[in-house]
Amino acid sequence: MANKLDIPADLTERIEALASRYRLDGALILRSAIEDGRSLEWQETYFREVTAGLAEAEKGDFVDSEAVTALQARFRAR
Repeated sequence: MANKLDIPADLTERIEALASRYRLDGALILRSAIEDGRSLEWQETYFREVTAGLAEAEKGDFVDSEAVTALQARFRAR
């Protein structure tokens, strides 16, 4: 069953930009928003942060194990 949605031009541009940049299908982005509750803003932020993290990893910029252990201890204490 095919459906048609009237999506404002500004949202369409954001969806197309996200789809193009990350080689995704625009329908997948919309499905994620509808089925999983992942807003377009959430998806844009997610991909931006993942991309930034990958760039840091490619430079060898990782968190050391002591920092991870300290963070885990902090959250376990709650």
